[in-house]
Amino acid sequence: MSDPFDPEDPEEEGPEPEGSEAAADDEADTEPHDPAALGLGEREPDDLGLGPEDAARLGVGEVDPFVEVDPDEPIDLDEHAEVEETLPAGPGPTAAGALDALLERSDALPSRDRLLTLLELLGRPDRAQPAIVVVASHGASSIARMVVALLGALGLTAGTLERTHLQDLAERSRIAAGLADRALLEEQAGELAPFLLEADDRHPEPVTRDEALAALAFARFADGPVDVAVVEAGPGGAADPASVVRAEVAVVGPLDDEDVASAAEVAGRAATVVRATLDEATAEAIDGAVVGDARRVVVGRDAALVQRDLALAGQQVVLRGVTDLVDEIYLALQGAHQAQHAVAALAAVEGFLGFAGGLDPEALREGFAGVRAPGRLEVVRRPEESTVVLDLADRAPRTRALARALEDEFAFRNQVIVAAPSAEADVAACLRPLLGAARHLVAVPAPGAADPERVAAAGRALGASVELAADATAALDLAGGVIGEQDAVVVAGVPAFVGQVRAALGLDPA
Repeated sequence: MSDPFDPEDPEEEGPEPEGSEAAADDEADTEPHDPAALGLGEREPDDLGLGPEDAARLGVGEVDPFVEVDPDEPIDLDEHAEVEETLPAGPGPTAAGALDALLERSDALPSRDRLLTLLELLGRPDRAQPAIVVVASHGASSIARMVVALLGALGLTAGTLERTHLQDLAERSRIAAGLADRALLEEQAGELAPFLLEADDRHPEPVTRDEALAALAFARFADGPVDVAVVEAGPGGAADPASVVRAEVAVVGPLDDEDVASAAEVAGRAATVVRATLDEATAEAIDGAVVGDARRVVVGRDAALVQRDLALAGQQVVLRGVTDLVDEIYLALQGAHQAQHAVAALAAVEGFLGFAGGLDPEALREGFAGVRAPGRLEVVRRPEESTVVLDLADRAPRTRALARALEDEFAFRNQVIVAAPSAEADVAACLRPLLGAARHLVAVPAPGAADPERVAAAGRALGASVELAADATAALDLAGGVIGEQDAVVVAGVPAFVGQVRAALGLDPA
C-alpha cells in the first residue's frame, strides 16, 4: 500500500506543508467562502491582542483600558446619553487616521507571501468570486472599464481594482461604475488596520501600500457581493494581486519589454487568455505561458475590428467577437487604439461567459456607449477658451498614440503641449511625437514626473519654445495665453499630474 506521506512515493503526493502558499491556494479552491461572511467588521481588533501602543502605531486611536464596574451601582442612562451626544458623527478621526496610515505605507516591491498572509487573515476574500485580469503597459484601465460596462449591461455586477488613480483614492476600487464613499473607505481602513499589524509582525518587511489597498478592495468585493472581480495587473508577476485571484480570463494588451515576463506569469494562471496582436517575441512569451487546455484568443485573428468611423465625441465601430458580430456600436472614446481595446473587452466577456454566444447586442451597445475613461484622450471644451485634451501619455508609446489621434481625429489650428512625463521615461522620445505639430512646450513638476528642467532642456533641443510653470493651474494659464479658441492645450503626463489638471478644470473624480 502506498504511503501518502512518503515524499518518495510516486503514487500519491502528500499534503502541502501547513502555511505554504500551495496549501493556502488549495484550501481556498476546495472550500469556497460565503461572500456574506467575509466582512472585515466581523473580526475585532481584540482578537489579535492589540494594545494601546499597537493601536497608536496603526493610526486607529487609543484602546481604552478595562474599566472596573460595580454591579451593585445603578447605571445613569442620562449620563451616558450626554456623552453620546458629544461623539462625532461618522467614522471620525479614528478611521481617518487609519486611512492616512495605510496611505503612508511603503511603495516597495510586492511580496506574494506577505499578500497571502494578509488575505488569509481576512478569510481569502480574493477567492470569493471569479475574476478577469487585465495586464498591459498601455490601455489596461480602459480595457477594464469596458469589461465592467459590458458585464453590467448584461446584468452582472463587477468590482474593479485599478493600479492608479487621478484625483481620489476611491478611483482605484469600485463596485459597478460607482466610486466608494470616502467615509466608507476610512471606516473600512480602520477595520483592516489590526490585520495589517498582524501581517507586519509575521514578515521581515511590513505590508506595502498597494498590498493593503488590494486587500481592502477584495474585502469590499466580498462584502458587496459582486459577481466578478476585474483586476488590473501591475508589474509584480507572481507577487501581483492579480496572480492570487481565481482568474477565468486574462486580457493581455500592448506590452513594453520590461513588462513581458510579469504579464506571462499572470496570464499563465487563467483559463482563457485574450491577447492583443504583439510582436513575435512577446507573443511567444505569452503563448508559451498558457498551459493545459486553456484557450487562446488573439485580437485581429479570432476577434477583430471590422469597421471604424469617426463620430461626434467618439467613434462608431463594428466588432467581430469570437462568437458574436455586433454593429452600430457607439464608443464615447477617442483614438483607434480604443477601438482595438473594445475588441479585447468583448472577447474577454465572451470568454468569461463560456463562449456560449447569443449575447444581447442591444445590451452590448448600451455597455459600450456608457464607458468613460477620464484622462485617456479626454476632451474638455471650455466656452470662449481653448480646448484641453488630457491624456496619460507619460512614456513614448503613449505619446505616439496620442499624436496619431490628434492628427487623425482633430482639426486644431495650433497646439501647446503641457508635459510631465514619467521620471523613468526617455524624455526626448516622449516629447518628439508631440512637438511635430506643436512648437510651444510648458514643463511642470508633479509627483513621479521627470524634473521640469530636464523636460525643458529636451524640448529646447527639439526646437520648441519652452516655459516652466509652478503647478497645473499656472500651466493652463501660460498655455492659454498663447493660443485661441480654435486651438488646443494638450496635457500629457503622469497620473498625478493629469489628476491635478482635472481638478484645476473643476472636474470631479470619476
